[in-house]
Amino acid sequence: MIDWRLFCIVLSAVSVCEGASEYVGAACSNSGRAGTCKRVTDCPPAVETLKRKHSHDFKRCDWDDKTEVICCPNLTSRNPDDEDGDSDIYKKPHPKNPNRQKTSSKRKCEQACEEIKKGASCVHFNIVRGENALQDEFPHMVIYFLIVQV
Repeated sequence: MIDWRLFCIVLSAVSVCEGASEYVGAACSNSGRAGTCKRVTDCPPAVETLKRKHSHDFKRCDWDDKTEVICCPNLTSRNPDDEDGDSDIYKKPHPKNPNRQKTSSKRKCEQACEEIKKGASCVHFNIVRGENALQDEFPHMVIYFLIVQV
């Protein structure tokens, strides 16, 4: 028979661990700005940043299968430091001394892992500066897809 006390302890531990990550739709904060956890493909500021820089600096909330869930800033939220109301969600803080070379105490493998984590979001824009295809515009592609899948 199942020991119910052990079952309850395991169930409690799992629920606590699951609650640690922020899920899609949860409220979050990104650099002091209010936001909502969304899939990276559902966040217009992230998509625009990815198109321009091929990476983003948004806080990661979780993963939804293989899609990154990030803290997407609410477009109506303002940074408390912006007194004139000209908030720009793409602003980055300027380094205090840009001429100074930054040395790291981390091992190269740790630095490489951080770089991989930064670029872990795999959103691909296969057509650059093109037009979106209309529905049923390329029916021969469906036939090809069906042949390849079999």
